[in-house]
Amino acid sequence: GYFVEIRREVEAAHGGDLIAIEKADRRVKELKEQIDAAEKLIRWPSLVHEHKERLADVEDIVDSWAEGKDYAKRLILLKKDADKAITLRDHKRLEKALEDMHDLKWEILFRQKDFWIGAFQELRQKDSAGFVDQKRAAELLEEGAHALLRQDTESVQSITIELWKLIPKDEQEHIMQVVNSRSGIKKKG
Repeated sequence: GYFVEIRREVEAAHGGDLIAIEKADRRVKELKEQIDAAEKLIRWPSLVHEHKERLADVEDIVDSWAEGKDYAKRLILLKKDADKAITLRDHKRLEKALEDMHDLKWEILFRQKDFWIGAFQELRQKDSAGFVDQKRAAELLEEGAHALLRQDTESVQSITIELWKLIPKDEQEHIMQVVNSRSGIKKKG
């Protein structure tokens, strides 16, 4: 079938046949387009599901934390854009809306004192071997503990940011999710 024809064209192309090279290249591009289209079809239901989950999460955060800010208006616009993307079955547009919702969520959380305290507490539980610079991490953890005792959340925030830079990138998102889900971050209301 189709793959046998491509194999023949590729073999002919290896022989230096310019027409065969062009034909094989065209076939490979067509095949890639078909695979991309199939992947989009397969990915679409999970993308829509991810949108529903992320929207619920961000709506909860906006309701709980965003009093007096324009976050609710921004979320309405993001929701409209996502709905339009779903109507049009526009993968890229929906992925962009998901990314923007993710950014809005963290923008709100980063403004909360309790978030930084929770993030510091989470990093504090981490084994010192998990930090890139263990000596500096130990110093920061000590400073952070003192800042917590003084209820100096500004210092806790800057120390947490420094500690954050000392953990491997692949662990950062996971720790953020844990911090977000911890009951230690108490919502308003």
